[in-house]
Amino acid sequence: MKNEKKDNQGFSLIELIVVITILGTLLGLASYSWSRYRDNSNLRAAVRELQGDLELAKEKARAENKTYEITFTENSPSYVISAEGTVQTKSLSAIATDILVESTNFNQKKISFLPRGTLSSNTGRIIVKNSRGSRATITVNITGRIYVSYDFR
Repeated sequence: MKNEKKDNQGFSLIELIVVITILGTLLGLASYSWSRYRDNSNLRAAVRELQGDLELAKEKARAENKTYEITFTENSPSYVISAEGTVQTKSLSAIATDILVESTNFNQKKISFLPRGTLSSNTGRIIVKNSRGSRATITVNITGRIYVSYDFR
């Protein structure tokens, strides 16, 4: 009689459990990173929207020879753009529900662009945050120039 060796093909249960455990760990890490990326991308998008509204108000003030004001409510996603008789309310929550204007140091929480496109007051800043604790600081100087810096968490 001849000894026949059986050729085992496939994976053992232990090998499958190890692979599934490794994949689960990698997916857990990836989902955390994806969530962080998504939250911070939403913050960037909201700040770009706000920066665009600031630029538009500055340009309209020049073009129409009017004063444009943007008024902020702290710890709220809403802000109001107004000019001699017209009022428009905008909200950062259209991009993501967890984004708020944390604070601003402009007088009366209001930015005023004069008909020349300059500010009525000195340099000020607006801080926008998300639920992760990431912040964007929008600085507007007296000439109307807008700068943005980020502190991501």
